Amino acid sequence: MGSGRQILQALVLFIFLCAAVVAEDTATDQELKASRSQFDLTVWSQEVAAQAYEQTIVKMWDALRGANDQLKTLSQVPLTSLTMGRAQPAESLDQGVQRIEFSPPQQTLDRADWLALVKEWDARGFRLVESEWHHSKFSRDEGRAVSTVDFVLHVVRDPSPSSDPIRCVLRGKMRIEWTGTKETPVPGKVVVDKLDVLARRGQPAFQKVFMYGRRQNDVASAHPIILHDLDRNGFPEIIISRWNRLYRNFGGGKFQEEILCAHPIPLAECALVADVTDNGAADLISVDKLGRVVVFEGDSEGKFEKPHRVVCQEKMPGALAMTCGDIDLDGDIDLFVSQYKPAYLYGQMPTPYYDANDGEPAFLLRNEGQANFVDATREAGISKRNRRTYSASFFDVDSDRDLDLLVVSDYAGVDLYRNDGTGKFSEATRQLIDEPHLFGMAHTLGDYDLDGRSDIYAIGMSSTTARRLDAMQLGREDRKDVQRMRSRMGYGNRMYLRRDGKYVSPSFSNQVARTGWSWGTTSFDFDLDGDEDIYVANGFRSGQSCADYCSTFWRHDIYTGSSEHDPNVASLFLESMKSLNEGKISWNGFEHNALLHNLKGRDFVNSAFLHDVACEFDARSVVGGDLDGDGRPDLIVAEYEFVGRGFVTTYHIYRNALEHDHHWIGVRLYESSPEIGGLQGATVTLDSKAGRQVRQLISGDSFLSQHDDAVHFGLGENDSVEKITVELPNGKQAVLESPEIDRYHTVHFGNTPSE
Repeated sequence: MGSGRQILQALVLFIFLCAAVVAEDTATDQELKASRSQFDLTVWSQEVAAQAYEQTIVKMWDALRGANDQLKTLSQVPLTSLTMGRAQPAESLDQGVQRIEFSPPQQTLDRADWLALVKEWDARGFRLVESEWHHSKFSRDEGRAVSTVDFVLHVVRDPSPSSDPIRCVLRGKMRIEWTGTKETPVPGKVVVDKLDVLARRGQPAFQKVFMYGRRQNDVASAHPIILHDLDRNGFPEIIISRWNRLYRNFGGGKFQEEILCAHPIPLAECALVADVTDNGAADLISVDKLGRVVVFEGDSEGKFEKPHRVVCQEKMPGALAMTCGDIDLDGDIDLFVSQYKPAYLYGQMPTPYYDANDGEPAFLLRNEGQANFVDATREAGISKRNRRTYSASFFDVDSDRDLDLLVVSDYAGVDLYRNDGTGKFSEATRQLIDEPHLFGMAHTLGDYDLDGRSDIYAIGMSSTTARRLDAMQLGREDRKDVQRMRSRMGYGNRMYLRRDGKYVSPSFSNQVARTGWSWGTTSFDFDLDGDEDIYVANGFRSGQSCADYCSTFWRHDIYTGSSEHDPNVASLFLESMKSLNEGKISWNGFEHNALLHNLKGRDFVNSAFLHDVACEFDARSVVGGDLDGDGRPDLIVAEYEFVGRGFVTTYHIYRNALEHDHHWIGVRLYESSPEIGGLQGATVTLDSKAGRQVRQLISGDSFLSQHDDAVHFGLGENDSVEKITVELPNGKQAVLESPEIDRYHTVHFGNTPSE
């Protein structure tokens, strides 16, 4: 859908553009607005009514967020009765989590009973601290209006001398039968049709230990975030390239801030660390303000003392996603760099919004040696190079030991290209994936079903508004394709499990799909139980009110304009988004991050709040990695705060302090001689009596970030490993027989021996 910074830049351009055209095109602007108004009176009348009733929900949510006592504020909602089910026996999940499902609604509380229940919760020390309320269905028949609201409540009970803290997540659906009028609706009878509770006693897994923020003269938006062990001491450095900052990691949670590049220049929001110069040390690759790919050559001490070098003649001023790997197996590292073109810019809207290929070109850059790159996009066969791409990775899609290409794009979804082994690609999306469509923001890889093969998790926008419009079967007759694709595009995240040579959706797709408007993501075994969990960053723009712009987008914006620039449409967009850009309302605001806890490959539950990483702020980049070397993966999450004239990045670093008796093992990968072709695409396979685990080392995953070249496995109660095999795309292998557990092992590809 477009990063906040880019949309804001587009709107600034609108101001200058519209100033020149509004006077002479006023009639045209009025016609466009009149057309929207007419559609609201006809096609969208039911949705307009839904918006009117939704204002009561908005006011309640706003009041809750501003209240000192949210539970008391919730009790003041003037409902006449509340019908709900009864708690069933608790189910014990991993790490002390209890899941309680409620029966279908069968007991009815009047208002006095409801107030007594709230008073009881208060007396027991429970506090409501966060919530979400999403209007998922609406119907109105003969004056009777009914809404379905999906809700999430985050509740805590603070510790006392005699009890541990308790965290609870209440998630469900409630049906509201409205009384009053459309102008002043009142929630009368409320029926909780579905309710599940997750509860956990004890300290959360994650503890915030650092925050890295913007300083004077720093650019506001500071993506990407990179983890890489530059000095090869066994601990990854934290790199923030746009702030020219390096946090040197000495282990044990000790970091020292340093200057990243001795000769800094303004850099784009994309960067990678990899040895593209074949000197045996990591280089920093990015794009300068003129859109040129540049390299800062690294040295053996993990420093960048030399001035940058322009390494490609092509210009890509909108560069955003970047990945690397040796695609033609010639011994050096190649690049794929995409550009992002924001929607709304100059009055254009990606067309069609579900398969747009109308952006700025992506580039597949072949390394001719010593980081001299040439454009090989056309000859390589990248057929849809004008996507609005947010993430891309070279990785082995089909297990034939060469690097294929995964591209995840906004207003389109997932594209997969097969490599024939020589750097020539053919599109294979429909051959390999059952449903590729989504507003693609990012992706991550993991073996989620524990079958020893890498799966794909692509994330995007889960739209409650789209589901509500679909339930009401609303849409314009002249654009039936829009509503036909609405449920597919607004579905949310998509998990693809590798089965019989293809990638298919699992039966539990809904459990991992609807996290919100999702951005960054990472796969990591945070509880070391032997299956990979997933963390997802959520939320687009949170304003003063949770009133949501999303309905305007679905009713009007995607029908308005085309891929072509149009000053009249630009003026219309500028006016329709005024409240949003003044920070008065939100667009998918106040959405919490998700920690999707893997239940042995059968299902996932969102336990983010239970482990104190739900984060009630708009988030973007996410990186998981073991920062302190204790075998427990930690988290870095980027906050993206709208401050009136732009977005400001703050990085939150969370230490994993989960207490348990599980075992683990890790492998740190290094290359110590040229012509290895880099480590990207390496497959690391662990064999034990518990089965097989597989990881692929990739770049370009998550959102504007890069993970460390260390591979980590949780072992659960398993106390031994038979062997670990590391294989590069060029066929070189390293095998660790009966490696010691609960430690990291070092594997060097080159002349330096492994440890």
